[in-house]
Amino acid sequence: MQLDRVVFDTNVWITYFYNGEFEELLEIVEELNITIYASIKLRQELTSVLLRPKLVKKLNYPTERYVAFYRQLSTEIEIDERFDRIKDLKDNYIIDIAYTGHCSHVITGDPHLLSLKHVGRIQIISLADFKKILQKTRS
Repeated sequence: MQLDRVVFDTNVWITYFYNGEFEELLEIVEELNITIYASIKLRQELTSVLLRPKLVKKLNYPTERYVAFYRQLSTEIEIDERFDRIKDLKDNYIIDIAYTGHCSHVITGDPHLLSLKHVGRIQIISLADFKKILQKTRS
């Protein structure tokens, strides 16, 4: 299973940041030559979530540092907005990123996205499943 072009939903970025797993994420990207695709919309959503007072209290660094890390690790692309099948309409752009970036996987914790399992050739998987695939790839 090819895993070189992926999209991380906002909740995946937040999980890595909240758990302080910067190094793990950097290792994954560099070691396995994975490109994480994103868009301006995703960066805006990520920034908005990172600025929530409850989360700000729990994170170790200022929001700008997390956004800078996200920008360093991801490739922002201009998306072709065409997908409209997710119940939570604001999340359709995640599939648009994957489609425009010719990605193999969307990694998310969002139940609406996970319930789709796939859209065409794009597999939609949880972070736990992503990590299992990475373990097999590294072995």
